[in-house]
Amino acid sequence: DKLSGSSFKKCKLTEADLSDVTFKGNSIIECDFEHANLRNSKFYGSEIRTSSFINASLIDAAIEASEIRNCDLSNADLSGIDVSNSELRNNTTENSIWHHASFKDTQLTEMVFSGSLEACSFTSCAFSKVTFKQASFKDCFFKYCDLKRVVFIDCKADKLSYAFLKNCKASMEGMVQ
Repeated sequence: DKLSGSSFKKCKLTEADLSDVTFKGNSIIECDFEHANLRNSKFYGSEIRTSSFINASLIDAAIEASEIRNCDLSNADLSGIDVSNSELRNNTTENSIWHHASFKDTQLTEMVFSGSLEACSFTSCAFSKVTFKQASFKDCFFKYCDLKRVVFIDCKADKLSYAFLKNCKASMEGMVQ
């Protein structure tokens, strides 16, 4: 249940049950995790690039001090995921489920979020070239985030989320309550 210091390249882990596995200091490149169960998995100090997590379950997973770049997380269930001190760059997240997701001290770069964000929290996160497209926000919390350059396209937010977004200086153009 622990994989440390390993290099995974072009591994096919489709439909694999990797729940409760700890990945520490790994390099995961061009791997296929489609439909995989990664529930309660932990990624520490890992580099994950150009991998597919389409329809994967990352429920209650933890990502810490890691980099996730050029990955496809479309239709993935990321409910309860805890991301801290990490970087997410140029990942596809079309129709992903982000319920109770937590982002802390994380760099989000060149990302497009769509779908439902419910009870998510963003604390001390940096946003660069981030777009929320046809996303809906419900009970989302933003603290110590600069959202001036975040773009919203056809998004909806409840009153609480709307207030937090506005407080972080988000341009509310493209957003309805």
